[in-house]
Amino acid sequence: MIEALRNYIPSKHAPTKIKKNQAKEKHPRINAWSAAAAQPLETSASQLESLHQNFLRGTNIAGDQPFLGTRPITNKIPGPYIWQTYNEIHKRVKNFGIGLLATIPALSSTVQSAIGIFSINRAEWIIAEQSCFFTSLTTVPLFDMYSNAAVRHIVMEASLSVIIATRDKAAMLLSMAETDTSLQCLKYIIIMDASAGSVVDEDVAAVGEEFGIEVLAMLDVERRGAMAATSAVLAEVVRPGKDTVASICYTSGKI
Repeated sequence: MIEALRNYIPSKHAPTKIKKNQAKEKHPRINAWSAAAAQPLETSASQLESLHQNFLRGTNIAGDQPFLGTRPITNKIPGPYIWQTYNEIHKRVKNFGIGLLATIPALSSTVQSAIGIFSINRAEWIIAEQSCFFTSLTTVPLFDMYSNAAVRHIVMEASLSVIIATRDKAAMLLSMAETDTSLQCLKYIIIMDASAGSVVDEDVAAVGEEFGIEVLAMLDVERRGAMAATSAVLAEVVRPGKDTVASICYTSGKI
């Protein structure tokens, strides 16, 4: 959406004039199917009780088909899309989910905890989100346009001890932590766009350590999960059900 707005070329045609005597809405619009249904629609397919099950269903149907595409840009020139299949993403989701539980002792699939996700749209957002759904963790999106005050409000109110973010957003969070003691609940920042095995920017890691925040690379957490994902460990993960809270989304009207 943001890129579309940036690349938008205004039309040469004059804008359509709004007529003053247009009909005004007097009643809320209701979908025709919903109006005729005996009860509200709960699921789009039988026996699906969670967003994780919905993802598994898609994987079973289209396992080797493209699912998430990333388009690298070199010297401001966009290259071809690089695709990951449903099966590939499912493996990464499982590994990252197990890695979260193995790396952060405070997290558990038996007690719902909230995890922040802070970046623009990218494949890692979906992987992080689906990993949380898989392990019955609740996601709290932090959108790119949020101000420092809005981010502070959400982190505090949702008691976010873990935030998965891109480098720029991680730097923003650490900068806030330097001057704001109200972010003491934040204990882990996991960097989406850091390479595996890297010390995530020494200055960033040093600032995090100073304020009691451990900075990790997402790929390292994923790799640890791959090593720990035995049948016994997978069996212990409590899968989400229809009453599991998948996400808490703050809108601009709430903050």
